[in-house]
Amino acid sequence: MFRKIIAGALIAMMLISLVSMAALANEEEEAFVMNTEPATPYRTQVITNTINSYIEAVWFDPGTGLGLYAGGGRDIRPDESPNTEGGSSGFEGNLGWTRAGEWVQYTVTVEEADTYRVYAYLASAAGAAGNIRVYIDNVAIGETESDDTSGWQSYQWWFAGEAELTPGQIVIGVYFINGDTNIAALRFGTEAGAIGGVAEQAVSAAAAAETAAEQAAEAADQAAGYAEGAAAGTPVAIAAAEARDAANAAAAYAATAAGYVETAQAATTLADVEAARDAARAANTAAGQQRTAANAARNQARQAAAAAAQETPADTAADSDDAVPADAGAATPAPTATDDDDNNIVLWIILAAAVVVVIVVIVIIATKKKKAA
Repeated sequence: MFRKIIAGALIAMMLISLVSMAALANEEEEAFVMNTEPATPYRTQVITNTINSYIEAVWFDPGTGLGLYAGGGRDIRPDESPNTEGGSSGFEGNLGWTRAGEWVQYTVTVEEADTYRVYAYLASAAGAAGNIRVYIDNVAIGETESDDTSGWQSYQWWFAGEAELTPGQIVIGVYFINGDTNIAALRFGTEAGAIGGVAEQAVSAAAAAETAAEQAAEAADQAAGYAEGAAAGTPVAIAAAEARDAANAAAAYAATAAGYVETAQAATTLADVEAARDAARAANTAAGQQRTAANAARNQARQAAAAAAQETPADTAADSDDAVPADAGAATPAPTATDDDDNNIVLWIILAAAVVVVIVVIVIIATKKKKAA
């Protein structure tokens, strides 16, 4: 009975300890309050609602940040403790070697009042799974989900919150909840800005499709050159026709992509413009596939033309039963003595080798007799 009481007491103490630790953790998390003032920006950064605006992580306010680990790299700003590196994010660089509880701030200017959706460009190694919380003028607007991207330079955009902003200067705070994450930038965008950005993506897809169609047409023209004068149904003619069909298909896909650009530019909702963008991208992919097909057919035409060129008229006559020698009345050339000369040379070489062998044998025998004497 006594042992049961002791065991129960121990279990109760363990449960109380776990609850206390969780409560302390919550208190530490809730205890953090972003309490910053505008500072002189390291570099001017602006938020506008006409296009997506990017706040680059390495341009934090000078002298700000709490406990940012100073043991990592300082590639971008070597005289300040927040760790920066060049990286491969597509921006100037990134903050790295972050730990839980660290933070940094950015004083930026808002040009137009609007509702902005905020995204963070984050990366972390497999299993690291860090995340951040974003503050606007010391008010938390949200935090990202786990950012395990399986690589310190494998960046992804993560939604961090939404904020109503008015023109003027604001302070953006980034708080590292778990650490173990690299951040390259924050993106501020409105629906109107997002629609414009996605429409531009559709334009890029259509331009790529047009380029693919032009390259396919060039391959078809080359194939036609190889097939010039070839009879219908020959391998080279068939390959040239396939190249032309592929080029025509690529042109049709390019025209389809251009039509989706018009749809994207006329769209008034983000969902509609994204659908048009995706359709333009699909048309671009199809145009690229047809370009590949045209190139392959062009190569086949070239090979077929080369094979046909090797079949000369003389070769064809030799294969015909009715072929007549080109010079039937010409005298037959007298045989040359080349083969006989070669045979004589071989015989002289063999004879010389036999003489050498005989001489060597005689010398050896003479030497042995001399030693015996």
